[in-house]
Amino acid sequence: MISLILQTDALRLSFHRRQDRYAQRLAVAFGESFIDLWESVDSPRLLCNEQPEDWPPSPPWQDVHIETRSDGVEIALAVGQAGSSHWSLSVEPVPGGQGLLFDVACRVKSLPRWLGNSYRRISTLGAHADLYALLDFAFAPSYEELTRTETNRYEWRISPAVLTGPFPRTIRWQYQVVSRDSAR
Repeated sequence: MISLILQTDALRLSFHRRQDRYAQRLAVAFGESFIDLWESVDSPRLLCNEQPEDWPPSPPWQDVHIETRSDGVEIALAVGQAGSSHWSLSVEPVPGGQGLLFDVACRVKSLPRWLGNSYRRISTLGAHADLYALLDFAFAPSYEELTRTETNRYEWRISPAVLTGPFPRTIRWQYQVVSRDSAR
């Protein structure tokens, strides 16, 4: 399994290869290490070696790069395709290193059945189950289109609130994952 990692003092985002795509994992700092808390919900068809659907639960990242900008800040860049739609992603640390800003876009030819990012809890942490409260999924303040979140204790779904034409068009959404307290 190929892994690519973008890390701040408080958070770690890792991309893990699953067949022709990369899944994401979000981890929070805990002492000198990181503990994985959330993972992207990807096409269940990948697990069965079937053709993935056109509108997967999370974007289908097929090419991921971690690069260092001229100011020394590391960012993650990704692109992918499912059906006739194309996705792009940039992830960068928020000032202060307590979070990551996700900027996602998808070029669609027609009204999507679903468009957004989905995350689920990684199996229980036992004695460390309270660590789930350390991560917040938040709206990015500069986002051009409103987004909504649907959440319960086990899954987050982040999607653009407005999916209207004319088509084809590019739909863009931003969100942040922020550590409430990385000092544990």
